[in-house]
Amino acid sequence: MVTSKKGKAFYFIMFLLPALSLYTMFFIFPLFQGIKYSFTDWNGIVPEIPFNFEKNEFENILVQLNNPKKAVYLKKFYQFEEA
Repeated sequence: MVTSKKGKAFYFIMFLLPALSLYTMFFIFPLFQGIKYSFTDWNGIVPEIPFNFEKNEFENILVQLNNPKKAVYLKKFYQFEEA
């Protein structure tokens, strides 16, 4: 059976496509994500703590801290410095 060079190239590409897509997904993308994260100060575990509040939102949080159940919940997401 005689096949053209275009046919051989097509089958060669179709054979390599799944392997290249998996390699890209599991090795190349994480490599670039790691490079991107290396330029930040995020430790990868703790979520980013918001530090900009509007005045009414901050006052609302302070009011909710008086309730012990809500205080425990809020302290999971916000970092409060004890004075």
